[in-house]
Amino acid sequence: MKVILLKQLKNKGIKGDIVVVKDGFALNYLIPKKIAIYCNKENINYNNKYLKNLEKIKREKENELNSLYQKLNKKELTFFLKAKKNSEEVYGSINITQFLKHLNQELKTNVNKNMLVNFKKFDAFKKYKIKIKIKEDLIAFVWINLKKQT
Repeated sequence: MKVILLKQLKNKGIKGDIVVVKDGFALNYLIPKKIAIYCNKENINYNNKYLKNLEKIKREKENELNSLYQKLNKKELTFFLKAKKNSEEVYGSINITQFLKHLNQELKTNVNKNMLVNFKKFDAFKKYKIKIKIKEDLIAFVWINLKKQT
C-alpha cells in the first residue's frame, strides 16, 4: 500500500515522502497513529503544496544565513578597557555576554553563544580572531581589537 508520511519513519523516509509498505503495517500502525495518510489524489496535491512551501522556507533560510555571513565576515569590533596603573596589563576582560551584546548592537545581527567557536576571555591589549559558525559549512571571522582606555 502507498502512503504519505506525516512524520519521519526510521528506514522508510521523512515527512512528505511517498512510500510503499505492507497493508497491515499501514492500516494497523501508521494510519491510526497518524504517522502516515492514504496516498490518494487529494492527499498527493496537499503533499505537493507542503513540499513546495518547505523548499521556499529552505531558500529563505539559506538567504538569511548568507546575509548574516556577509554582515559578519572580516568585520572589526573595538573595545576600550582600563589598564592597571603604570602598566600594559588589562584591568578586567571581555566575556561572551559583553561581546555578543556589542556585536549584535553594532552590526544589527542576532548571533547567540552557541554559534561561537572556542570563545575565550580577552584579557590583553591586542587583536583577536573570533570564529562564528553560521551553519555547518559556513564560518565567519570577526576581529576584536582591545585598546587602552584614555
